[in-house]
Amino acid sequence: MLRKNILYLILTALLALVLSVLIVLIPKGELHLILCDRHTPFRDLFYRYYTQVGEWVPYAIAILLLFYKYGDALFVALTTALSGLATQALKHIFNAPRPVTWFAEHYPTPISNTPAIDTASITTITDSTDITTTITDSTGIATIITDSTDITTIIDSTGITTIDTILPLVEGVQMSQYFSFPSGHTTSFFALFLALSIILTRHTDLKDLKDLKDLKDPSQTNQTIQTNQTPFGSKDYHRHWGAYIICLLAQILFFTLATLGAYSRIYLSQHFAADILGGIVVGTIITLALYPLYTKFSQKDWANRHFSPKKYAKMHFFAKKSH
Repeated sequence: MLRKNILYLILTALLALVLSVLIVLIPKGELHLILCDRHTPFRDLFYRYYTQVGEWVPYAIAILLLFYKYGDALFVALTTALSGLATQALKHIFNAPRPVTWFAEHYPTPISNTPAIDTASITTITDSTDITTTITDSTGIATIITDSTDITTIIDSTGITTIDTILPLVEGVQMSQYFSFPSGHTTSFFALFLALSIILTRHTDLKDLKDLKDLKDPSQTNQTIQTNQTPFGSKDYHRHWGAYIICLLAQILFFTLATLGAYSRIYLSQHFAADILGGIVVGTIITLALYPLYTKFSQKDWANRHFSPKKYAKMHFFAKKSH
């Protein structure tokens, strides 16, 4: 069944690889500012509320699945609970500072605290990489170098360097200070959507590509019934290909939703890229580790039953009447 979720797993692996490369090549603070630099009112509103999906939606889905199959509900509940426990354990082990705390520790002196500069004489030189502004004040020469990362460095005539970092924040979001690694929301997003992908492929009649080829031309196999044959292959062939494409599109959708949830944590400056990578790894590993258990108990009779309010009400009525 995991083979049928290969697209989701490949996309997740590629995302983890890209994040790993960026984390290695780009300094921590600079990478964070690059990733969360493009703020707009719409994005602020969207990510502020979409990030909350990772807090309660997995449990809501687990409850809703009780009306479909107990086994599927248990699988989602287990992946959510165990990945959450693993994340909390790692958070307390590392106790890493969140972006607001980290930036306050590494760039503690704001520009507003620097001596006033006489801006009467300003010379600006612009090249393809940086904008360099030279300002002459009453005491000496101050050089300001501003690049695209929103980190501004001021070196005055005394040799003292001050740095002001503009950390984009979203109004109304309560900022956390510590327990940054790994991201709990990211763990929840990737555990949930991988679990949903597995559930979908389990309940969809998917065949291997080799089997689909046999369905297209049953005469080359031991199949003898060809009443549903068409000039373009059997009807079963088209039905199975349709299911195959739907599952592939669903995996792309699930991955996109999980990635948006993970990115929301960077956008809101609640986590660094390394925290997101940790959440992806934890959520995926926990879900894959629970997969053998899911396949085992999903074959049980109780796992394929579902909660029926009418049946429950009827049982309760007769139980009450017997007393």
